[in-house]
Parts: sequence; structure tokens; C-alpha cells
Amino acid sequence: MRSLRLVPSALPSYLLLFTSSVAALSVPRRSVHQSLARQDDDIESIITDSPVLSLHRDLIEIESVTADEGEIGQWLAEWLEEHDFNVTLQPVPVDDDPDYERWNVYATRDPSSAPRAILTTHMDNVGPHIPYSAVYSNTSTERDDILLQGRGSVDAKAPIAAQIYAALELLDDSDEISSPGDIALLFVVHEEAGGQGMDVFSNSSLYADFYDTIEGFIFGEPTEGKLATGHKGSASLVLSANGTTAHSAYPENGVSAVDLLLPAMVAVNGLDALSPEDGGLPTSEKFGQSTTNIGVVEAGTASNVVPGYAVARASIRVAGGTPEEFEEAILARIGLLGGLQPGVNVEFSFNNPPINLVGDVDGFETGVMNYGTDIVRLDYRDDAKMYLYGPGSIEVAHGVDEHVRLGDLEKAVEDYKALVRDVLGL
Repeated sequence: MRSLRLVPSALPSYLLLFTSSVAALSVPRRSVHQSLARQDDDIESIITDSPVLSLHRDLIEIESVTADEGEIGQWLAEWLEEHDFNVTLQPVPVDDDPDYERWNVYATRDPSSAPRAILTTHMDNVGPHIPYSAVYSNTSTERDDILLQGRGSVDAKAPIAAQIYAALELLDDSDEISSPGDIALLFVVHEEAGGQGMDVFSNSSLYADFYDTIEGFIFGEPTEGKLATGHKGSASLVLSANGTTAHSAYPENGVSAVDLLLPAMVAVNGLDALSPEDGGLPTSEKFGQSTTNIGVVEAGTASNVVPGYAVARASIRVAGGTPEEFEEAILARIGLLGGLQPGVNVEFSFNNPPINLVGDVDGFETGVMNYGTDIVRLDYRDDAKMYLYGPGSIEVAHGVDEHVRLGDLEKAVEDYKALVRDVLGL
């Protein structure tokens, strides 16, 4: 059999172009892999060489979904003790697992002295756990633009790491702090599901001992590096309907609870688009529009059964107004759209109004936050200063791409130090 030898010059021009393009691409491919490997090594070195970045990484690698914070609390307590803090662990029971141990972590250099400023945030995060990673962004290879990723990376393990190193640097590297007991750290559990950890602290004898003398709390949540001048309040709404079950082949023999509930759901879902004058929820100049979100809907037992029960649970972000104004607007809108039928129930709970915070510290941009925080779970004096600040954006929190910029995390250390100085009048 004769072999066939192709002479390059005999190839059609488009094939010559193709083969030369492939050849040109084959060499850079190795360079790309080598470059990526170097980038990975560079990032690992950057993280390892930085105490605050290393702490942030270690915190993310510990799973701490709400109600499963035992490991991170124990780990953090040991870490703080190794750095010369005196640590108090406050047990916080888990309602459906009384044998499980978890704690709030309170730390101070001098337990005999009442703290004047407390840096605080939460250790828990929403699920599922996402492992830690660090990568350059798609648009930059600058050090500050490295993205530190993983569950809790921004909400709220970035504030934990930054608050700890702010306290360490003020206590160890500065002559500004007259007493080592002036600054304390408080890291709580269960913030993401109702604030049980902060409730325990707020009602504890530990807090009672310095309730009358504490000068300020600095809360850590993602605020895009802005000092929050306030955040919205919250309310809860449960819509439910009772119908009559029947075989789906004979729907006339039953009453669908879903059909009963739908007009009420549509009414609530449309409140955001209405002004108060047109029947919408109360607003305010500072906090803007009150908003609703129907986050949970449950109904029926099977697709071939007319559902006898249905429920929808909604969260409301409160911008202003009174509980009575909210309830009146909600019931009026549901009634207008035919939602107040026999068998339909509306349960409204006003949790808390919007809160105002310290927002006049030199060097900080300010903003209003739409979400809620543990601040509302804490009993504090009217003259105590309350701050809310943190690196990163709430808009990536709880998502699959949760992250914080390296530069924002490092800047937060300096910003928390500035807020402590503001509390202490330095």
C-alpha cells in the first residue's frame, strides 16, 4: 500500500490557515497552565503570610451552619486564649437537640474590668457549606482584588477576622488604650435564624454587670465598607386557608385551599408597587419603601388530591409607620382583591421598627441597610452608641458566589479600629 504524503504547499489556503492557527495556539496553552499555577502559588503565599487572611481562611473552613456552631465556637475560644484573651463561653441550647453543645464566645484581656467598647458579630451562616477558595477576579490580577470565597466569607467571617485583628492591634501595638479591659469581643450563634444567641447574651448576668457603663457596640455585617446610618425593621405575615380534600378527578366534591389562598397571595405580592396613598405599605424618607417577600408556600399532600390546607409565609422589611398602619394596609388590599373569604386566615406580627445608628464618623461613607441584624435583639441604653459596619456586599451573602475582596477585608481592620476610637473618644 502506498503511503500518502501531503506537501504543505499543496494544502488549500484555508487549511494552511487552520493548521498554523492550531500550532500557534498549542504553545501558549502550556504557558497558560504555568501562569495559572504561579497565580495559585502567589495567592497561597499571600494568604499564608497574612495573619488576618489566614484567620479568615481557617474560619471559613469550619462548617458553622445555624444550630451547628459547636466546633467553630470551641476553635475560636482556643484561638483567642492562645492570643492572651480571657474567654467566657455562654451556652446556647438548640431547641430540638438539647444535648448538643454550642456557645456564644465573649473575650477580653481583663475580665475584672468592664468593657467600654464591644466588637460583635455572629459565627453561624446559612447552608450549605461551601469550601474556602481564593482566586483573582476576572478583571484584575491586583492583590487587593483577590476574591476570598466560601460560605460565610462575607457574612460574617470577614467581620470576625477583621474585628479580632482590630482589637489585637489596638491592644498590642498601640499606646492609645489605657486599660486592656476597654475592648471586648462578642461572637454569637443563631443570628441567621432568629437571634437566639444575642437573646441569651442580652439577658445574661455577664451583660448585666456592665449594662450601665458600656459606651458602644460595633456590629459586623456586610455594608460595602460603609457606615450604616440605620437599617429597616421587620414584620412577619402568615396566610393560611382551610379547604376540603377530594379526589382530583372529582374536584367539585372538594374546596381547594390553594384557590382560596391565591387572591391573598397576589394581594400581598403587589403591595410593593403601591404608594401609601394608593393602599401600599408605609414608607419613610430615610428608609424608602417597605417591601414584602413570600418566601415559603406549602400546600396539599399529592398532585391527585384537592388540597385541604395551604399556607404562605412572608417577610416584610419595614421602612416606617406603625403596626396598625401595616395591618390595615394588608387587610384592605387582601379584601379588595377578594382574598378575605371564609376559610382564609391572616396572621400579622410586627417584630421591630427601623433603627437609627451612629453615622457621623470622619472618614466613612454612609448608607442605609435594607436587612435586619442582631441589634434589635440586644437591650441597650438609649445613650449607648450603636454602629454597623463590615466589608463586602450583602448581595453576594447566602449565594453560591459569596466572597469578599482581599483589599476590603484588610481595610476593615483599620476601619474597625477607627470605630473603636470613636466609641472611646480617642
